Amino acid sequence: MAHHSTEVLIVGGGPTGLAATIALGRLGVSTTLVERRGTTSTHPRGHVENGRTMEIFRLWGIDEQVRDEGLPRAFLGGVTFMTRLSGIELGSLRFREDSEWLMGPDGQGPAALSSTPQDRLEPILLERAQRCPSVTSRFNWEVRDLVNGPEAVTATLHGPAGEVETIDAAYVIAADGPRSAVREALGIQVDGPGALGSQLGIYFHADLPWLAATRPNALYWLYNPEVQGVVISLDGARRWHLLFAYDAQRESVEDYPPERCEAIVRALVGREDIPIEIRSVLPWQMRAAVAERFRAGRVFLAGDAAHTMPPTGGMGMNTGIGDAHNLAWKLHAVLRGIAEPELLDTYDTERHPVGVRNTGNSVANARAMVESGLSGILVHDPEGFAAIETPGGSALRERLARAVPGQLDHFSFDGLSFGYVYDSTAVVPDGTVVPESGVGTYVPTAAPGARAPHTWLTHRGEKVSTIDLSDARFVLLSASSTWADAARRVAGDVNAPIDAGRVGSAEDLATADFVDPDGRFLDLYELGRHGAVLIRPDGHVAWRTLDLTDDPEFSIRAAIGRVLHRTRAVAPHLTVTAGGNQ
Repeated sequence: MAHHSTEVLIVGGGPTGLAATIALGRLGVSTTLVERRGTTSTHPRGHVENGRTMEIFRLWGIDEQVRDEGLPRAFLGGVTFMTRLSGIELGSLRFREDSEWLMGPDGQGPAALSSTPQDRLEPILLERAQRCPSVTSRFNWEVRDLVNGPEAVTATLHGPAGEVETIDAAYVIAADGPRSAVREALGIQVDGPGALGSQLGIYFHADLPWLAATRPNALYWLYNPEVQGVVISLDGARRWHLLFAYDAQRESVEDYPPERCEAIVRALVGREDIPIEIRSVLPWQMRAAVAERFRAGRVFLAGDAAHTMPPTGGMGMNTGIGDAHNLAWKLHAVLRGIAEPELLDTYDTERHPVGVRNTGNSVANARAMVESGLSGILVHDPEGFAAIETPGGSALRERLARAVPGQLDHFSFDGLSFGYVYDSTAVVPDGTVVPESGVGTYVPTAAPGARAPHTWLTHRGEKVSTIDLSDARFVLLSASSTWADAARRVAGDVNAPIDAGRVGSAEDLATADFVDPDGRFLDLYELGRHGAVLIRPDGHVAWRTLDLTDDPEFSIRAAIGRVLHRTRAVAPHLTVTAGGNQ
């Protein structure tokens, strides 16, 4: 039996597992990804990458590649509710120009939302992960046994030809989906309503040019006697994904052969003269549950293994990628002796509330659609919609039309994307009141724990976002050269990757590291001329001060020491050269 070792073993090669692999691989962490499928997804599945996910992809150098494989910008303007794709329109929602759906260069982040389905996203993530020398990916292999020991985790792997191997890992990330075998083996319970209904997804190709010409939207919610569900535009031209509820107790996927699926799609299209190609059919169950904890010893839950949520809100895949981004820098810091192991406890402290909130919001959206009559993909009700396309259905159509405006937070979620604020021992509070973001409205804040707000700066003549500056490193920003110089001195004698920069106005071009051309930085970060902000490697604010102190170097050391859970604020200098920031 072959035996291997790795620093981090990742179980599951969906978006969360692949994101974790990239984040660790860029830091030079020895990472092995194991996926039981033979390849990445061939069915579209999830499709929305919110603004926060896209700015993470920007750091990894793949944001434009992801966007190029997704829906053209012209289709991101809103959502239409109608009887059929060529039927009666019931209503529509239009997104604000400053929302992440339509975010331009002056939006809340440097990278606008994308609608790129999983079958196109996952190959991009896999290719990016495989460019990291420290990464090994093993598809067609399955983890069937896991021993969570005090010093390491030993996993037994089974291969496609009956091979059996073992692998020792310092840590494991379980990203193996909503029915996570790793989570069940660890005995971690889940909390939530559980199964909400059964759905069928039909991925099909068809040329529907009139939609691009008259209703160029990302989503088309449909209500007729045959189907109540949603058609997702995957490329704005030919690729489409239909989701609708079905009775899994009475039917199975075998009851939906290609000819029946084609008949369903053709009825929704409302045209007999258009060729339709059924590409794949996938049954799935809408579930809502959050694991009671995201960590057991050396094993961490991430993505759907940690929190399973309905697609009504677009946060499932994004929350998982956020998990990976939060956890990777902490694992790297502990593995390299930069932080004490207690830092890893903050993964659960920080991400569990995000999982609870996003899952709860998605459930609320799903239930709101049912209560409003816009049953979406939860209820199959042919009798209730039998008359919707007839003159006698006018009252029903009017009632549904009145309910449409109330669904905006279902589809517009800037506050959920950007507005979560961590409260943990990896954050140094400053006593300020943290403004709260709603679901659809983001209130930028640089309070400790918040995602450091985006604004554009220039560096050596190039335009950069504040989001770009903390890529896998701590960064201290200040208008004061005293703070910036102190941080540079600290960077030379503590074991932590730190960058520092003085932010100045256009008049300070000769002395400032970053120029704030619009004069927004100080107000946005609420710093004043003498304050400073320390941002963590994951882009969240670690510490902030509004004034100079008698010993700025000590203040910075103390803040970093607290965030990294060190017993002493100052650690011996250590240079880490293991392939960082690839």
